[in-house]
Amino acid sequence: RNRIKRRMREALRRHVELLPEGFDLILHPRRGVLTVDFRKLEAEVVRILGEARAEAERAGNDERGRAAAGPESA
Repeated sequence: RNRIKRRMREALRRHVELLPEGFDLILHPRRGVLTVDFRKLEAEVVRILGEARAEAERAGNDERGRAAAGPESA
């Protein structure tokens, strides 16, 4: 369990700048993290962080779009 945590922490440390500001990301790694090549693990972390960033940008655009449209009329 500690080795999984260390490997995940190192992969995230190298790419933490990809995590959208103000967002938390919860990862639940499986035991396979222990045997996968570190470069593949790192690539997967980068992919996940990229998806999180894209989702955060979409959410931000949705919020800005609603704010620009003003309050909904009844």
